[in-house]
Order: sequence, then structure tokens, then C-alpha cells
Amino acid sequence: MTGELNILRAGKVFEAWIDRPAHKLKVAELSIERARALRDLYAQAVTEAQLVQAVAHGIINGSVCVYDLVALPLFNHFGPPLFLVYMQERERKFSLIEAMFQATTEGLVALAVVRDAAGAPIDFQIAALNEVAVLVMQGTAEGLRGRHLSEVCDEIQASQMLPRLVSVFNGGGSAHFELECPLDDQKHLRVGVVTMGDLLAVTLTDISGLIAQQKSFRLLFEGNPVPMWLFDLESMKFLTVNDAAIAQYGYDRESFLKLTLLDIVPQRDRDAIEQAVRNKPGAGGRRLHEHFSSSKC
Repeated sequence: MTGELNILRAGKVFEAWIDRPAHKLKVAELSIERARALRDLYAQAVTEAQLVQAVAHGIINGSVCVYDLVALPLFNHFGPPLFLVYMQERERKFSLIEAMFQATTEGLVALAVVRDAAGAPIDFQIAALNEVAVLVMQGTAEGLRGRHLSEVCDEIQASQMLPRLVSVFNGGGSAHFELECPLDDQKHLRVGVVTMGDLLAVTLTDISGLIAQQKSFRLLFEGNPVPMWLFDLESMKFLTVNDAAIAQYGYDRESFLKLTLLDIVPQRDRDAIEQAVRNKPGAGGRRLHEHFSSSKC
């Protein structure tokens, strides 16, 4: 295709699709996906020299709209070929927000502020929620929608959550925090909050599995008969040590955590171990394991 396409005239449906007036508009001025759809349609119509069809999409007022396009090439004595495009919007639309709302693996809740007589926020009403949030809150969409957050404290510890939500709402912006919910099956939630005018958008993520895994690793670490520790690679300061390390090296926990890795390494090995840890953490870990499994400092 040579030259650039220009839109000579257009109707309301086409202008709704491109979301702007179209009279004498260059196709290059459109968004990438719309310009590509028109160029591909034009190229196909000119190549085949007959009626061609295509499907296009657009986001109009938060809804995904689907359009059927039919293009007819026209002969032009005075310049490049013209083509006539007929566009019809399909009746069925899809809410982009609703689709994203339901597709995410996180619980999503939209909360509307509830104020007291003086205008201060005291509670929040559940305006909308997705299926994941319904499962997390252990209810039904119909039973939860419209309720105040203070009325569902058994499910998501609203007594702990409300003061934090009010604080975020008053300050604006966003926040993240975690909650422990004493239900029949102990549940841990990570909560994300974003303010949007008089609404709060809240994400609820069940991290019970992650917490259980962390506890399992902690038990393995703390109860292991082999001396173990965690240290910072930059400063080499100890972050935590297990009881076996305390017993082997003779320091109490508080004193141990004031030391660095080099403090428990033989003087002759310090330079080599420091280089190994800083440059090759994997190799450094192996060398330290070999050293401490064969000797005691």
C-alpha cells in the first residue's frame, strides 16, 4: 500500500469506535489497533478487488464493543483507490471492568464510605465484590452486598480492619497490611487498599498457605540439630540463628546477632570466605558448609 489513508466522511458509529470526529482525519492519527484494522481491511479489499469482511473491537464507556466491518473497494479515476466501509455494532457488550473484576485470582471489594452526623467516616458499605471475595468472606454475593463492613467481622476481622481503612481513607493514597482471622480454619489475609473519591478498592488475598509454608521452614530451621543461620550478604551481619548454632559457638542469641559471619570464621579463611560470599553466594555457601562440617571454630 502506497501513501497514507485519509477518512473523508464517517457516521456516528464509526466516530464512536474511534472516539473522536472523523471528518478529513488521517488514519495515522488513530490509535494503533484501530489504524491497523483499517489498513489491513483496505489492503485486503484492494488485493482481492471484492467485498471483504472483518471484526473490530473497541472500549466504549468501560464496555468492550464488537463491530462487524464490511469493506468495498471503489474505482477512482483521479487518484488512489477508495473504499467504502460499512460498520455495525453488535448488540451484546461486555463490561471490561466486570470481566477483570471476576477474572482476577484476588478477592476484590468496592466499599462506599458511611459517615456519622458530623460527616466523619465510621464504616463502609460493601458496594460490589467478586466471587473470590465471596469465598474469602465465607458468604454469598447477595448476602454480603449492601452490608456494612462492621457487620461481617467474623469473616474478615472488620474490628481490626476498620480503623486501618478509615485511616487510609482520611489520608488518601494506598496501603497494605495483613490480618489473622480466627475462623474454624485459621486464615491469614493480605489486604491492599486504594482510595477513589468516596470509595475504597480493597483486595483480599488468602496467604494462609504461604504462612503455613513459612512456619514449616521456621520449624525446620529452629529445630534442626545442625547449626544454621541467616545473614545479610552486604554487611554479613547475622539476621537469625538457631539453637544448635548457639549451643555450638557458645554465644547467647543477643550476642550472636551482634556478630558478623567473619567473627566466627578462622582468621586464615576470612579473605577467601568474604570474597566467596560477596562474589558467588552459591559457591560461598558450599565452602562454608564444607568448612563447618569438618571443624569447629
